[in-house]
Amino acid sequence: MKVATEKIINEVCKELGFQMIKAVNDGNVISFVRDDYSLLYRLEHISLQMSLKVNEKNVTALIFPDPIMVNCQNKERIIKFINHINWLTLAFGHFYVDTNNDIAYAVKIPDYIILNYINEAKAQLFRTPIAFYTDIQIPLMKLSACEWDSEIAIKYINELYSNGFVSNDDYGV
Repeated sequence: MKVATEKIINEVCKELGFQMIKAVNDGNVISFVRDDYSLLYRLEHISLQMSLKVNEKNVTALIFPDPIMVNCQNKERIIKFINHINWLTLAFGHFYVDTNNDIAYAVKIPDYIILNYINEAKAQLFRTPIAFYTDIQIPLMKLSACEWDSEIAIKYINELYSNGFVSNDDYGV
């Protein structure tokens, strides 16, 4: 399982341009990375961090913007928007705001998909979350800066998902 997962991660890092930080615990060296893999990815407007844990039954991934975008002034509007996104998106994973105020996309892929459906595993672990974050990066930036309320962000994403595009000029972007 670990070998198959590592192969997928290495392929995706090359294909999509992720930067990998791998945990190394050897001798007196103890890694600061708690997960099996920590990846970094840059979108046009935000950076993403991805943490992966691998065990014999599944691979769990958490993908979140870096730095943290949620604070006490914007938390309610971001949660409303994230809840709406979960209604719109159909995938193995889901979005949530965690206790550290990270906006996280969590996905758990069972071993049989990793071992038998490599393209689906790549899609669900990497391409799908990146596509979701690409779609929501402008609303997240505007919500985190308290420039938009959740209704504007929801209108923006509904327009994007209905039409396949959004005129950013209509939203002052």
